[in-house]
Formats: sequence, C-alpha cells, structure tokens
Amino acid sequence: MADIAATDITITPLIASKRKVSSRVVEIEGTLAFGNAALLYPSAGVPLSTTLGAFGVALPLRQLELITDRNSTTGTHWYADVSTPATPLLHGWHYGYTPQVIVEEVPTLTGTTTKAGTLSYKPAYIFSATATVSGTIHAMKIIPSTVTAAAKEIKMNMATGAFTSFAETPTVMTFSYIPQQPSGPFSAANMVINEVITNAAAGVNSASRAAAIQYMYQTAATAARIDFANAGASGKVILDINNSSATTFTSNHADNNDKAAVVTYLKYAGFQQPGVEFIDQAAVTLTSEAKEYGKTAGDRVSGLVIPGTGTQIQLLQGATYTEAWLAASTATAAAGRVKLEVLKGMKFTSAETVAATTMENTPLLFLSSLYTSHHGLAELTNAHAPAATTLRYIARF
Repeated sequence: MADIAATDITITPLIASKRKVSSRVVEIEGTLAFGNAALLYPSAGVPLSTTLGAFGVALPLRQLELITDRNSTTGTHWYADVSTPATPLLHGWHYGYTPQVIVEEVPTLTGTTTKAGTLSYKPAYIFSATATVSGTIHAMKIIPSTVTAAAKEIKMNMATGAFTSFAETPTVMTFSYIPQQPSGPFSAANMVINEVITNAAAGVNSASRAAAIQYMYQTAATAARIDFANAGASGKVILDINNSSATTFTSNHADNNDKAAVVTYLKYAGFQQPGVEFIDQAAVTLTSEAKEYGKTAGDRVSGLVIPGTGTQIQLLQGATYTEAWLAASTATAAAGRVKLEVLKGMKFTSAETVAATTMENTPLLFLSSLYTSHHGLAELTNAHAPAATTLRYIARF
C-alpha cells in the first residue's frame, strides 16, 4: 500500500475566521481531513502542503496549532511540526500501540538483486534474522546501515528499522525482534547505537555496561563484522559482558588490535525492574543438540529467554567452540545455523557436524510474564494506516 502524501490531505481554511492579531501576524482557522484506513503512515510523518495559500493565506506558514488534536474513535493524538518550514509534518501518536515482541515478521521487499525494506516497528533489539536465498533459508548477520554488506549480512538502521540486503536476491526475509518502547529497557533512551571503540589485546570497555549486544563492526581496514568467540582470532573478539560491572571486549589478533569499531547494545541500567532478569554467560546444557526452556527442572518458565549477543550464539562441540547464527522456525538446523522457535518459550535446535553439547559464552535476558512494557504514547509506524480523521487548526503567518 502507498503512504499518505500531502495531496491526500484536504485542507479547508475557514475564510471568515481570518484575522490580524498583530502588525506582523495573521491567523486563520481551518480543518485538515485525511486517512482512509488504507494509506500508510509515512516513516517520517505525514507531509503537509507547502503551497502558498493552501492554509488560507498566501504567506509562508509560521505556526500550525491543532485545536482538535485527537481522533476520538481510534484515540490517536496528532501534532503539527513546522520547525522546518520546507517540510512541515503531522505526527501521530497512540497509547499502547507498540507490541512487546514481534515474532517472524516478513516485511515487504523492494529492489532486484539487493533487497530493501522497513520493519513495522523501530527495533530495540533483533534476535533472529533469516533470508531465503536460492530456495535455502539462511541465518543472517546484522551490520550497521552505513557500511558495505557481504554475503548473508543485512544492513540495519536501528533508529528507523530500514534495512538493505547484500546483492544475493533474497526472496523472503524474516525478523524476530523487540520493538522500541516509549520507556523502559527497550526504549530508545536505553539503546546505544554505533558507539565507537578501539579494540585492543588488553581489552576495552564500552561506555556503559551492556545487557545485550546487537553487533560489533570493525570500521578500520579491513572493515568487517566482528564475531564474539571463546578465543581471539582474526575477525573475532572475546566478550565479557559482566566484567566487574563493566562490559569488556578483548582482541588477541593483529587484524583487530588497535582498530576502530562500532558497537550497538542495550544498557544494563535499564533492566533493573520487576519481571526482567539478566543471566550472565553461563553454560546451557543441550539435549540432543537442543534446548527448550520450560522442559527441565529449574528452568525459567512463563516468559521468553532472549540471547544477549544479537543473532549469534556460541556452541561447544566436544572441545571445540564455534559461532552459530539464529534462524526462523521455518529453517532447517545445520552447521552454523540454529533453528529458533520463539513460540515454544525459546527452543534452540542445532545440528553441528560434531554434536554440540552446550551453549557457551552467551548472555541471556529472561522476560517473564510479570514484565509489562511501558505502553505510553508511541509514534505510529509505517505498518499503521490511520483511520479517517478531521483535525481543526489555527494557522499563523
């Protein structure tokens, strides 16, 4: 479906209300009518006309105040932003609009070999990303939106949810993630996006202690995504997420030592509330290469266990550590690819060449049924199609 455009808004100035309120200010009342439950809310907000006279006076718009600012049927609140006169916008906000978890969303893709799209909600944390390439479902790696992608990587703008694939012609892409909430541990205020650090053999701390890390990406030559591993190697860094109340990254290879990188994470400080538990990097026993929470005595139940290293986990096969990536429930487990079934309370199923016995070095977050996100006002997303709405305004010129 198409987005709402400026031409989809009917502006009706009430000419009889035109008045001069000072030597330099003229104001007029009127109405804005838009929305049909089909056209979508643009990700930047609903654009308003910039045509002189559209609001009733042939002068540049200085201020737009909404007298009626709420759709009484849907409860959506609206405000006008004319801080940038060249691009005036309407922003819509709604109570309780943002869900707590999105499971296996399949966004609309555009493009030919390289595919692009936008998640329905701005992501706070993505824990599974999958793409179907040449008929095979692959687990994908999240990287910053500003870098160059390689095979099986997805460039993700964590501030907007816009993403771009590598040029490998994925036909379907699937994401499981936690949307940004108005406040609390998954709010934008608790996110750190692309903090710059310099990897070192002696270790380097992030500015804040992390509870969950989306990715690390080395920006200095050779630029590449960095995996979290049990031992330092080229392209791999050791993660100690709780190193005496700090989060430490240790690089033990010349390819990464003293190289600039960016890291995106959720701050631990935001998770100090009932119903949310941080679980440090303890070994998790697998049974027949699987772990389904709630099936073993002592398991955490009535909630979700979220891996704390984005779409990556670590596995131990005998004496060998390996990195693996989380794929959707429709995927087939294989070496380096773990099938993740979210709706089974989080079931991880691996299929390594040498059977994996434990999940290692992977912090976890437990979101119990007692946890309720803060459902305050949140801006609509591009997945929302506003209903028919009429707002009354005062325009000043």
